[in-house]
Amino acid sequence: AEAGAKQRCNAVAAQTPVVPEPKPPVPPSSGVEPVTNPPVQTQVQIQTPAQTPTQTPADPVALPTPIRTAAIGDAALLAARTSVAQQARDLAALKLTAAKLSAPGRVSEELTAVELKLNQSRGALESAAKRDNAAEFAQVEAGLRASAQLVQALKRNVTMLATARTPAPAALAQIAKLYFAADFKAAAQQDVNALSGKAKAHALLLRAAAKLSIHLSEGGSDPRKLADLSADLQNAKLADVTVLPSANYFSPQLIAIFQKL
Repeated sequence: AEAGAKQRCNAVAAQTPVVPEPKPPVPPSSGVEPVTNPPVQTQVQIQTPAQTPTQTPADPVALPTPIRTAAIGDAALLAARTSVAQQARDLAALKLTAAKLSAPGRVSEELTAVELKLNQSRGALESAAKRDNAAEFAQVEAGLRASAQLVQALKRNVTMLATARTPAPAALAQIAKLYFAADFKAAAQQDVNALSGKAKAHALLLRAAAKLSIHLSEGGSDPRKLADLSADLQNAKLADVTVLPSANYFSPQLIAIFQKL
């Protein structure tokens, strides 16, 4: 029975038509081969550290051409310019002083001549520096030294002129008059407290000299009188540190005591 059933199933299957699976339509050929895209692969970008470019030496920089070469040193040029400036200041002060003193014609002429020479030296100095002319610069320096000596001489002349034109204070004139008249007792009793500076120093020198003369005339044995005149000499130094007793007016004994103080 089982075999009969199989035969009947096979017969039915043989009589059933087989329907093929439908295929997609093929587009008409255009003569171009279809492009098959390759499989897309994910590309991983690896980050690498930035590369430092190779360091190369810097290109040489063209230095500006110096105004001067080494013929005239900077120190020498600065010293010369400083000398010119100092002389100009000294001359200005001298001209002011001479004007106040109504300086005589000779002093005024000397001031004008030195000022003219200084102005010429200033111009020659800058010209020599600009051209870097060492020989010319040496001549200018020599001229500056010469004019500096003239300025110093003018200072002395103007100082002497000022001293001659300025009358001595009354107290100094009085003690000098008594001392040079050999009235030592009166000179030794003069009051100098109204004086100051150089005038007081000179008055104290004169009073000490008068006291020394009295001390020596009495035998020079009283230490109190020696201490008294020494105090005058010490106070003279305090009043003016530049004061010095001149051998033209004071005895060697007074000068010796003064130098020991």
